[in-house]
Amino acid sequence: MIESLRMVWNVAAFEYLRVVKLKDTILTVLLFALGALGFAWIKGESGKDPQATVGVLGTALSFPESEHLPFRLSPSELKEQEVRDKVADGSLGPFLIVHDVDHVELLVQDEAPEYYDELLAHIAEAQRSTKMRSSGLSASALEEIFQAGPPVELAIQAPKALRTRAKLRRLATYCLMAVVLGLFFGSTYLFTGITGEKQNHVTESVLSAIPVQTWIDGKCVGLALASAYGLLTMALSW
Repeated sequence: MIESLRMVWNVAAFEYLRVVKLKDTILTVLLFALGALGFAWIKGESGKDPQATVGVLGTALSFPESEHLPFRLSPSELKEQEVRDKVADGSLGPFLIVHDVDHVELLVQDEAPEYYDELLAHIAEAQRSTKMRSSGLSASALEEIFQAGPPVELAIQAPKALRTRAKLRRLATYCLMAVVLGLFFGSTYLFTGITGEKQNHVTESVLSAIPVQTWIDGKCVGLALASAYGLLTMALSW
């Protein structure tokens, strides 16, 4: 039994070292790294925009310029229900719905953005400016203007539980891709090895030295390890 396991391991080690070459691995990782850096550079150059985009639906408020802020406001002509649906599924980012001067709703998918406090201050400034223009600047009007504006309603469109399920689905997809790639690598190595052995008449020599089952078991173990190594190399490169 021990002798049989030793022969299986020897065959597995031979098959593994026959397929896995350190030079090829280093070259693969370098090519993936260069490709990733090139893609990131191209993407950064083509889409440079330090400000996040916040959509605005409604014209009751006139917002001041926001060039110095980490966001920019973009008016939209979409329907309200369409906006809510798109924010919920992630196809739109944060979105302001201005119902009237005192009722502003911020739609987000699952949590408030990092610039939430700055956005609230910007909305409050727009509310004060709008009220000042529309008022007769009486004492009571000025008092109302310089009071803190009504709070903005934060409406979460997709609870975190739904986001967790989406992450689990993505994880299952990645696992399925790993299984398919592992089978592809293993089958490729197996067919390539068998073809080469047939051409060089290696099979007959091997079978005359060790049992058939030992040879098959060792080949399967070695090529399975080589496939796992290939998947690990791809994962590290990504």
